[in-house]
Amino acid sequence: MGSDPKRVEFTGEFILENEFIYEFFNGKRATEYDATFERALTLGCYALSVERIGTFLASAEVELDLRLEELKALYTIRTLKEKYAGKGAIVEADIASVLQDFIDERKWSDTVSLTGETIGVIPRRKVGDLVAAINGSDNCRVVIESKWDKSVDFGDPTILDESKNVTKKSEKTAYGQNLTALINREADVTIFISDTSIAHDTISNNVDGILFQPEIPGFIVLVNRDKGDWTNLFAAYSVARALAILSSEGKYEADRIAMIAKRLIRDLNNVFKLDAHLAKIDKGANQVLAASSDIRDQCANALESVGRAQALLTRSLTGEAIPDIDWKTFYDETA
Repeated sequence: MGSDPKRVEFTGEFILENEFIYEFFNGKRATEYDATFERALTLGCYALSVERIGTFLASAEVELDLRLEELKALYTIRTLKEKYAGKGAIVEADIASVLQDFIDERKWSDTVSLTGETIGVIPRRKVGDLVAAINGSDNCRVVIESKWDKSVDFGDPTILDESKNVTKKSEKTAYGQNLTALINREADVTIFISDTSIAHDTISNNVDGILFQPEIPGFIVLVNRDKGDWTNLFAAYSVARALAILSSEGKYEADRIAMIAKRLIRDLNNVFKLDAHLAKIDKGANQVLAASSDIRDQCANALESVGRAQALLTRSLTGEAIPDIDWKTFYDETA
């Protein structure tokens, strides 16, 4: 026995003639013998310290069940958190991708960056999932905050809540998120985006696709990700970009710009929707043209077959003895 550290030393020959123990160790690799022996000895000592083996096993079973339930609960919670976090990250990546494609198609030099995992100028705050640097400049920015759940309602700073009190959860609103994101990312204009299928009822009831908030300035936008309809985001970004440029140049006059912005939103939204319709019409027209071409080819082949049949019929009616090879050629439609 040793006390520093506490240990038990086995010296000399240590041999056990026990069939059960033999079979147990026989299933292990030689490299596992020491570790297996230590575990078996420890467990055996613990069992002997309990009055009865049955009590030990019952106690171990209860403790194991409790521990398994605890681990199961922890796993469920962690899985839900990872699922939620993963979904948010996927959505943000989708927004960045489609928006950058839209920007590139218009040959703007704006760059979209994912910022949702970085802290902004407000301590410990990560509000502001994406930032678009207009013309690649950090001095002219549009920030986008994405919320893909019902946890954030509309929020109106001009009214009281249901209890006639000032809201105590200002940042749990689209309005508050826009304002916080604007400050946290030091942007010029902000866009709050959610999906039509999952947005809070107060947002769905107050926002008809796009809502402009000139006092921030910011936008609340609803899209349909499942259908690939990002039209409202594109329209809002086009206006937000122009406003950001004006703001960076010190030319932003909120009241007058608000009127222009609302008109631009209406017209751009209409243009994008019409463009989508035209794309569908073009696709349909191309399909019709392809079908027409196929039908023309079939008509031409049919006319050629008619010509061959008429020629063979004429030869037959004039008493000509048609060679077998000509009949086979006619049957095979090879010429």
